[in-house]
Amino acid sequence: MYYAKILIALLTILCSCRRSVHRPHHEAFPEITTYWHDLPATTFQLKNSHLEPAIFNVYDEKYLMSQQLPDKVSSRHAPYVAYDTRRLIDELEAVVTQLQNTKKKIKKLDNFIILKQRDYNYLKHTGLMVLRHKEYPFVIKLFRETPANFVKPFNRGIEECAFFVLGGGMNRYLAGFTRIPNRNEIQKKIDSNRYWSDIIETPRKWFWQPKNNRHIAITGKNIGTKPQYMLLPSIYAIVCDAIESDSDFSILDRNDRDIALSITDFLGIRIDPHINNFMKEKDTQKIIIIDTEHFPTLIGIKDPFSINDFFTYYSRLAFKFFGNKLLVDKKTLRELQTSPRPPLFPYDLEQEK
Repeated sequence: MYYAKILIALLTILCSCRRSVHRPHHEAFPEITTYWHDLPATTFQLKNSHLEPAIFNVYDEKYLMSQQLPDKVSSRHAPYVAYDTRRLIDELEAVVTQLQNTKKKIKKLDNFIILKQRDYNYLKHTGLMVLRHKEYPFVIKLFRETPANFVKPFNRGIEECAFFVLGGGMNRYLAGFTRIPNRNEIQKKIDSNRYWSDIIETPRKWFWQPKNNRHIAITGKNIGTKPQYMLLPSIYAIVCDAIESDSDFSILDRNDRDIALSITDFLGIRIDPHINNFMKEKDTQKIIIIDTEHFPTLIGIKDPFSINDFFTYYSRLAFKFFGNKLLVDKKTLRELQTSPRPPLFPYDLEQEK
């Protein structure tokens, strides 16, 4: 579609625009420092005006530990059938070890089907890989990050560049931590609505990380009203129900577009309205919302808005990116760092009205 191509071209041009090395930084310029928690002597820095406090609010360790993958999980549609996930966990550990020991692209795995790996970098051991177990009905979204890669947002493709600029330093790795809490809030809202509860649903999701996992320490300076710090798992996975579907949503189908926008509006823009985020489940014929990242956090939405059509949606994103990248003055940047408003996540946009 023409507007999508224009957006991609615009992002490509603007992502290539860098701050001049001869231009001095403001004394209160936002800055993050990263390092392996077990190797604090080796640090990596990033100074960038787009960094905002929101990135330090996405990881809730206590909450995610309460959502860990249990030893047994019942079938999605047959509660009397249970799967022993200890085998799944052992096989995930083996995948992590295999990935760590290679710098060449893996074409297949013993126990998993590779659904997506274009966002995974084998040389840097970073990125996102999507797997499906060959026997159990589960899909795994495996995330990996390093201190060195975390501070290089403009070297990871157009999409990651856009999220960094739009979301105040956000990226897919950070946004992954919002998938489970946002999914649970979404499902509560669906269950409480007599109309939508018969039409839409979300897959169950659990948190997993390998044993002996290394952690990334991140400190923030001149970001918000206080020194910032977070300790993040370098490797983690979101394990979710696999959905069987024989009817994908299409951007060319007007009915599909209308349904996607209606669901997004009902949920208060808590999800990405992208058409591929929706599919119709084969057995139940329910519409399933696949990705549940907290959309306002991912793209830095600070005020509620509605989406009437996809052209408006893409245009709004393009203008927001353009404004964040080129039109924000120093005064506004300082106000963003000291704003008394709470971070959007995990608050609902409706609470911001």
